[in-house]
Amino acid sequence: MGITKRLAGFLSGISYEDLPDDVIELTKSAILDWLGVAILGSTSKQGRIVVDLVQQMGGAKEATLIGTGKKAPCLNAALANGTMGHALELDDLFPSKGHPGTCIIPAALCLAEKEASDGRTLITSVLAGYETNKRIALSVCPIHYTSIGFHSTGTCGTFGAAAAASKVLGLKGMKMVHSLGLAGTQAAGVNESFKSDAKPLHAGKAAQAGVLSAVLASAGFSGADTILEGENGFCHAYTGGHIMAADLQEITRDLGTTYYIRDLCFKKYATANINATEAVYDLMRKNNISGKDVERITLAIPEGMFKPQGHYRHSTPTEAKTGLGYSIAVAVMDGRSWVEQFTKERIKDPAVEEFMERIEFYTDEEMDGVGVKVSMKTSDGKEFEGIMRHDEVKGSPKNPFTRNEFQEKFEDLASRVLPERNVEKLVTMLEDLEAMDDIREMTRLL
Repeated sequence: MGITKRLAGFLSGISYEDLPDDVIELTKSAILDWLGVAILGSTSKQGRIVVDLVQQMGGAKEATLIGTGKKAPCLNAALANGTMGHALELDDLFPSKGHPGTCIIPAALCLAEKEASDGRTLITSVLAGYETNKRIALSVCPIHYTSIGFHSTGTCGTFGAAAAASKVLGLKGMKMVHSLGLAGTQAAGVNESFKSDAKPLHAGKAAQAGVLSAVLASAGFSGADTILEGENGFCHAYTGGHIMAADLQEITRDLGTTYYIRDLCFKKYATANINATEAVYDLMRKNNISGKDVERITLAIPEGMFKPQGHYRHSTPTEAKTGLGYSIAVAVMDGRSWVEQFTKERIKDPAVEEFMERIEFYTDEEMDGVGVKVSMKTSDGKEFEGIMRHDEVKGSPKNPFTRNEFQEKFEDLASRVLPERNVEKLVTMLEDLEAMDDIREMTRLL
């Protein structure tokens, strides 16, 4: 049996009852985390524009446009919600392999709302999406992302969204295969867009394409049944033909025993550069260094970080969030790296641009697969140095958020848009999501 069919068979067979307790809890945390980001993301420039567009398009009121009190057809709701969920750069990630939640959760949620699905169906569907996303990303990355320039959020995320949407609709067998096939032929997004509004659009398009794939497959529309392993399939085409048989095996390795959602990282900082930001803060905290005393910062980063993140440009908030220069400067100056640090007003501050001149970064092969090394010189001539490993960053599996920290992040973001009573009810509902009989009990509060 081919790889695409094997993966589809696994997805078809996933049931809530078979999931380990920690996997269920992680999935619920991922839903809570993403919802908070998307709720505030509804006020972003990108979120507002896409919401306005889909409202103008009209159509059946099938699914909630998060944070707006409006509804739209599932396809359009997935587009809008996925876009707003990535606009703040605060959504979850598989390091160097993309942001899965903002593709997967809106795809599952809009169909779950339309179908009046229960909480267990939503949990199972979202989990299926994460597993699909990470397995395909493992097979094509890093070359797919760092060398060729595809944005794995938009590409691998399309498969994750299709898997999640397909589970909500109960697709099995060849219909699941066809859904994956349709997803693979729609997968898109390139890293050149990191400087523009198109970066969060990649997530919205992935969510929308995932829903479209599942809905078409459910109606009998076919997709390539060898979309992953075929000679002209996704994995070959999107690695420039450099995919190996061993890489393809990553897609089906330990199916049903290894759950990759356990590798998921959650974000404490509103920037793509969470490792470097944490490295700087950690060094300052350990040595009692104040931001006003920082004279110079030098960062040694892995080569894979350099192409998408090793720049000083900050002409847009999106570009500022992805670039090391601005991200580190504003983090040190403000002692905070949150939503307020990446507004169009903040990026115009001449003082930030002046501080950026004190920051240098270079590639260091010794940091590949390790983390970030930071060196800092203070105004009194003292020098400090430290390394922040990838797996030590707050929000990573080895340094996870507590339940209270997930709740605090959600409340901080959601309370800026929703009434306090809605925020409180959502937290309570999501803690016991598996007991919910109709997901619309939750979506009406969004």
